[in-house]
Amino acid sequence: DAQTVFTDGGLAVLCGGTASFGADGPQRATRRAFATVPSSVDVTEGAGALVSVAGGPEMSIDDAIAAVRTVRGELGVIGDLVWGVTIEEALVGQLTVDIVVDGVSYHPPLSAGDPCRRGGRAVAADPLGERTAPAGGACACAGLSGGRGARAGNDGGL
Repeated sequence: DAQTVFTDGGLAVLCGGTASFGADGPQRATRRAFATVPSSVDVTEGAGALVSVAGGPEMSIDDAIAAVRTVRGELGVIGDLVWGVTIEEALVGQLTVDIVVDGVSYHPPLSAGDPCRRGGRAVAADPLGERTAPAGGACACAGLSGGRGARAGNDGGL
């Protein structure tokens, strides 16, 4: 349940993915869910997770377990993982995996003028049309947006 998984006010991320049934449907749905996590969010540092697996009438408990195993593999070492399964008639031929990971870390992308994470001095700026972007060679960490285990993906924020 949520009280078991959620810590005392840390950051959490919600993601979800859907795939059609097949030999690797549960794994594809799980990978699609994690692909929606912004690259500036590191789920491998999460404290706990809630996982909901839903599928059509053809879904077996083995399919649900395969999805949960894939989630655990993506998260690495994590405290509590609570999961549940539901059969939904409307999902004929499909499987969805919804995941909430608590205790994630967030490493926002650097902007011009921000202090360098390694050197402490301000990141230099390059004009880019009407905007200003961090200069690529201004410091050792210009352009970095993720922490340990960061994943490629949408960096739209939380």
